[in-house]
Amino acid sequence: MSRPWAVYLILGTALTGTVVAAPAGAAHDALYTLTAASGVLAVVEGVRRNRPHRPAIWRLIAAGMACWIAGSVVPTVIGPGDVWARALMGDAFFLAMYPLELVALVLAVGHHEPEDRTAQLDAWARTTAAGLTIWVLIVEPVWTTRAGYDLAAVYNLVWPLGDVAILGGLARLSTRAGAYRSTLVTAVAFVGAMVALGPVEAVSGVALPSLHPVPFDGRWLIGFVIAGTAALHPSMRLLSAPRASREPASERAVVWLLAAMLTGPALLGWELSTGRPISAASVTVFSAVIVVLVAVRMVAMVRQINRQATTDDVTGLSNRRALLTVAGERLAAPGSRGALLLLDLDRFTEVNDSLGHSAGDQLLVQVARRLREGLSPDDVLARLGSDEFAVLLRDADRERAELVADGLAEQLTAPFRLGDVAVGIDVSIGVALHPDHASDVETLVRLADAATHRAKRVGPVCLHGDPHGSEREDRERTATELRAALATGQLVLHYQPKVALSTGVVVGVEALVRWQHPTRGLLYPDAFLDVVEETGLMRALTDEVLRTALDQVATWRLAGAAVSVAVNLPASILVDVDLPTQVQVMLAERRLPATALELEITEESLMSDRARARTILSELRDNGVRIAVDDFGTGYSSLAYLRDLPIDELKLDRSFVFPMSDDPRAVALVSSTIGLAHSLGLRMVAEGVENGHAYRTLARIGCDQAQGYYLSPPLPAEQLGPWLAARRRAVEVPHQVEAR
Repeated sequence: MSRPWAVYLILGTALTGTVVAAPAGAAHDALYTLTAASGVLAVVEGVRRNRPHRPAIWRLIAAGMACWIAGSVVPTVIGPGDVWARALMGDAFFLAMYPLELVALVLAVGHHEPEDRTAQLDAWARTTAAGLTIWVLIVEPVWTTRAGYDLAAVYNLVWPLGDVAILGGLARLSTRAGAYRSTLVTAVAFVGAMVALGPVEAVSGVALPSLHPVPFDGRWLIGFVIAGTAALHPSMRLLSAPRASREPASERAVVWLLAAMLTGPALLGWELSTGRPISAASVTVFSAVIVVLVAVRMVAMVRQINRQATTDDVTGLSNRRALLTVAGERLAAPGSRGALLLLDLDRFTEVNDSLGHSAGDQLLVQVARRLREGLSPDDVLARLGSDEFAVLLRDADRERAELVADGLAEQLTAPFRLGDVAVGIDVSIGVALHPDHASDVETLVRLADAATHRAKRVGPVCLHGDPHGSEREDRERTATELRAALATGQLVLHYQPKVALSTGVVVGVEALVRWQHPTRGLLYPDAFLDVVEETGLMRALTDEVLRTALDQVATWRLAGAAVSVAVNLPASILVDVDLPTQVQVMLAERRLPATALELEITEESLMSDRARARTILSELRDNGVRIAVDDFGTGYSSLAYLRDLPIDELKLDRSFVFPMSDDPRAVALVSSTIGLAHSLGLRMVAEGVENGHAYRTLARIGCDQAQGYYLSPPLPAEQLGPWLAARRRAVEVPHQVEAR
């Protein structure tokens, strides 16, 4: 049967209604016992069927239910002869239910959130206030008028306080998030209403139905049915599985604590106003306990707030604020040495996209555990962001820093187990030394971050600078020259045309930065971009490229060439919230439409902060700027970003195009990729078209545009103008539109 819990709920509810409606007698008692026993058996079967994380919790619940049944059945078996034995055995079994159920609740509550002391203290304070109310209104009047310490007096003392304790446990458990929370809230309301009947009767003087457990009381059967149904439901395993608690609203917690502290004075006021005996001793003791709990809770809350301000929520490690504070203190000490390691997890976003954020959090926790195992107690391990960690090493020179970095990289090579899935990740680690590379925290972080970017290419570990000094001096000289180059116009752009394969018409150009060095000649990006990133000049370089490219497009358009320009957008600029406004101002200053500009991003640049990237790209696209993904197919990201991000165009990497000349499988792969792009409403541009065969094949299988040396190499603006004019003339002549 696919849904046994639903079948049992229907049958159990029907049996409960029959028992309640049936007249007292042997048939009623037998049907009661059968229905109650079915609830116990349903819990046992649910444990067997669903295999919860901690079956002991459910077994204790079943044992408590069985004791309740025994409280009804055993006195009947003993018979009417021995009244004292009947009462003793029946009450003993009824009372045995309370410790069993309470232990089950304590296990469930403690297993969910063993470190959240504030929520537990809140629950204890509320439960103590409820216990005070029950004691003053129900227990104390009976206890003070007792004839002696007989069994009935003890029973009348235990059962109402047991109900309050169960209510407190259920209330605490109901603060957890996810499945079962609505059910638990309902249970709290139900038990709370039953517990409240006694105080309401005591205050109002109106006789209400007695809730004392008596043999074969059919009103309690619905609890057996609910427990059995819950155990049979597949989600029952969540009740005892490790799971975060729901964060309670602070305002609500304060209101509950205030109500708990006012319970004692309210009861004393009620007794004074009604002329009843004053329960001064009881109220004093209970109120003192509540005050102590609230005071401890306030201290715990302050500590929790301080801890949260410096702790990462997911991993429990130090966060960026804590790391920078400790680093500042250590670096300020005279004669101090140290090293900062920045670690970037590759393919973490892919795990998030394919397995979900819960799996991503599990991965981060496991990564943090492995990293901690490779460090000494004096080293600080912190999580800086989505997939970024940092390690601050005390008294570390270059040799120890590299040794630790290599060890951490090795620690992360083994696959991580996420449920039934084994996941492997790579890590890139950048290292910067104090005081060798920097004397302040900000510079040290920047240099380590730049080294991390280089580690992604040469990795997995990259140390800032060069140990022998010559390369370091060269890079410092290059950095100085770059600043001068930006100021004196030495950075120039070359433009490579993009051609529509269906018509041969030039539809746009890609701007590629070059450095016209005064002594070293024309330098390509791979000779200086690392230094640009390392020295924090990427913002200035991007601004210069955008200005120059848009100025040139405006010039071409005035000359009648209605082309657009594509500019590569670095990862560090993609998360700049001011970028959309800056681009809009640049276009407006040149009276260019937004369609004159296309911004190219890489799959790798999307990995650092996808949420912010999506926001910025969406704003750019809403303004009319087109977005293209460059080097498509070479990254490790999930294809989910094609659906989630605002993209107009995919640029197929040259590594897919080059093998098409002699590999039919390469043609099939490119063809299927083109089909994927078109099905998503995207254009496909093929890069690296080096020969006529590739050009014709791409046109045949439906590729939209192409660029590459077969059409034209990247040209300076003054050379591209004549090329564009020649191309326009060639388009008018059939069969002469493939190459220049």
